[in-house]
Amino acid sequence: MCSPTLSTCTIYFARDRLMRLDRKDLWIIFLFLSLIIIFFGQILFTQATYVFRDFYKTIYPTRYFVSQCVKEGCFPLWNPYLYFGYPFFASLQHGLLNPFSFFLYLFPFDIGIKLFIVWHLFLAGLFMYLLMRDFGVSQISSLIASLVYTFNSYMLSIDTFTHLTSACWTPLIFLLFNRSFYTKEKLKYIILTSISLSLQFVGEEPTILYATVIVLTLFTIAKAVMQYRKEGRIIYPSKSILILSLVVLISVGLVLFQLLPFLEAVNYSYRQEGMVYHKATKWSLPPIELLTLICPVSSGFMEFIWVGLGQGLFKGIYFGIVPFFLILVSLCEKSRKNLFWFGIFLVGIILSFGDHTPFYKFLYKYFPFFSMHRYPMKFFCMSIFAGSILAGFGFDYLLRTIREKRIKSFILLFISNLFLIFILLIWYFNLGKILWLLKINYFVINSLEKLLEIEGKYFMVYKNFFLVTTIFSLFNLLAFLTRRCRVKLNFFTTVSLIIITFDLFFFGLNLNPLVNQKLYHYQPPILKILKKDTDYFRFMIEPKTLSYYCEELGRGEQTLLEVIKTLQLSLTPNLGLMHKIYEVDGYGFLILEDYIKFYVRLGYGKFIVDPQLSKLTNVKYIISKFEIPYPYLKLVYKEEKYGEEFRLYENMSYLPRAFFVPKTRVVKDRQEILNILTSRDFDPQKEVILEEEIPNSKSKISNLKSQIRIIDYQPNKVTINTSCYNDGFLFLSDTYYPGWKAYIDGKPTKIYRANFLFRAIVLPQGSHHVKFVYIPLSFKIELLGTLITIISLLGFLIFRKRKK
Repeated sequence: MCSPTLSTCTIYFARDRLMRLDRKDLWIIFLFLSLIIIFFGQILFTQATYVFRDFYKTIYPTRYFVSQCVKEGCFPLWNPYLYFGYPFFASLQHGLLNPFSFFLYLFPFDIGIKLFIVWHLFLAGLFMYLLMRDFGVSQISSLIASLVYTFNSYMLSIDTFTHLTSACWTPLIFLLFNRSFYTKEKLKYIILTSISLSLQFVGEEPTILYATVIVLTLFTIAKAVMQYRKEGRIIYPSKSILILSLVVLISVGLVLFQLLPFLEAVNYSYRQEGMVYHKATKWSLPPIELLTLICPVSSGFMEFIWVGLGQGLFKGIYFGIVPFFLILVSLCEKSRKNLFWFGIFLVGIILSFGDHTPFYKFLYKYFPFFSMHRYPMKFFCMSIFAGSILAGFGFDYLLRTIREKRIKSFILLFISNLFLIFILLIWYFNLGKILWLLKINYFVINSLEKLLEIEGKYFMVYKNFFLVTTIFSLFNLLAFLTRRCRVKLNFFTTVSLIIITFDLFFFGLNLNPLVNQKLYHYQPPILKILKKDTDYFRFMIEPKTLSYYCEELGRGEQTLLEVIKTLQLSLTPNLGLMHKIYEVDGYGFLILEDYIKFYVRLGYGKFIVDPQLSKLTNVKYIISKFEIPYPYLKLVYKEEKYGEEFRLYENMSYLPRAFFVPKTRVVKDRQEILNILTSRDFDPQKEVILEEEIPNSKSKISNLKSQIRIIDYQPNKVTINTSCYNDGFLFLSDTYYPGWKAYIDGKPTKIYRANFLFRAIVLPQGSHHVKFVYIPLSFKIELLGTLITIISLLGFLIFRKRKK
């Protein structure tokens, strides 16, 4: 062992091949941290924040809701503000248990959310650096791999966000997993790998975890094959397979607290039998977009362009022109590890193609849990991870060839450079013809403005290609001069690092539009009207208006800021969550199947919502872009701004959140229930539709007078005081879901599924104190399972230590 001084070693990795992080490593890590601060300087030191797409619609409001709940001492198992209520904790994409969510809890939210993002990107680069050093790669090559993994277009697509909080753990998982094979302290690294895999699970993106497990499995198979070649036989059970099995088993035990509610929610969601194929393959990677590996579509600092030729989920797949060709250089080295990672690189690309290959459909049909994943483009995380490793290997190999005066890699770089210059010249002399072909085959041009916009983007992409060709040519010239001993090797590595950093920064700084964070706290007039109403009510956006805001808004001449302000003025889904205003719709990850069926009948795809169902569902206000001339709706506000009209209607026939119903009807056909609910003959105040018989039910319509008053309404608990003159039912227009318990004067009572989607309990005559509490059995079981796993691991480690 070495002394723990900075001059010798501060971080020690126990392994047969001793690897220490010395002072130079610490300086490099400090340099990387400085680059992170420089890159995100505008975010960290000004009031600028992210705003594009999902970040605005779901990430910011959801994290804000979580932050407020935690600060108020509430653990939000349930979210009552969207979809009539849904199992919030089970939905994964909330970051509630992410260990670094403390940034959101300890700091003002606008600061905390930015620190949360930047910290995860720093961790991604740091773990990649440690992994490469553990692979025996030089410090400068490890730093290059770290830069590539952190600042590529995929990872910097902040608007999707959850891929980042999961993918940052991947290098650490492989670092610890790889160590479990060759160190004497195998159990230690197996447990640490399991913990890291568990952190990736709570990192919110199941597809990234799924991809990581795939790569771990392939990595394990490769280890087993190497073991067979070394020993001439397969030891059963194979050591590598046993290690992987232990890692997965311990990881499952550690995340039971989150896994079981998630699986339960999946069982009740529209993904229970997998996703419809055309939805599952939305935002596949078109093969033509592979061109952006060498020609990014971004246009320089703080100006993003989209040429319309590829998927729309991530901002691109560019990770630097030099790193891309370093991947090819790494293949010049005859190494099985390089071939393995190149295979992973290709597998990630093939999976990202999605519906563009028959291979994906085969996996969708026959591979376990594959059909539950949406957006094949997310699998490109495998290519980014493997590509970053190969870039580090490639630069390391290039340095060795320079020292040893070998020429193979230089021939590859020279040919690649000539190829880029050749394409650039062909493009330059045929600018007009290529643009004409693109107009015919890829773009719909319906106005002169659209034509000019396309031409402007086209020439900007050409300039980008000119720039990356220049960058690559400069790198090649520098490598050639170094090999000829005209330039010192240290100078080459330093300038190469600067070139790669400039390339990634130039095409990365512009990817995420920014706005002043005060925009999130603006309260439009419609919101102020809703907040003044102290009643318990819901609002909804008229379906045709919602469809317009989701699909059409922003395709005209509006700037991004105008689009965002328009969405604010219309109180687009999830924005009410920040102000604890209840809405019918939402924008989330797991949506319950019953909600979707009910919502379709509520009015999705129609011009106006069904009056019967809007009355039943506690909808008091309806926001619409269009005029709605219906007698039961009263126009209370109208405004015209940014070329759009905003109307707020009050539903004069709405019913309270909870009310007394004297009579029940049992209907077991669920489709028939929806038909009854939408019929004019049905009066929700006189009868409630149940799906099972109630023993000894003798309720009759004798006296409708009752007093139902909600006295406490929290995410996990609803308290109601009731007073009625005869037996009947208490109807609550919140989602029926397993895990909710009801108590009348402290005594448990059964909750029935009522009116297809909601809850009802039998309510005896008289005055009562009713309480609904959400503590699902799955949460109790999983918490117990996780505690047992932790106690078992600790007990085993203590026993093992005492035995030694």
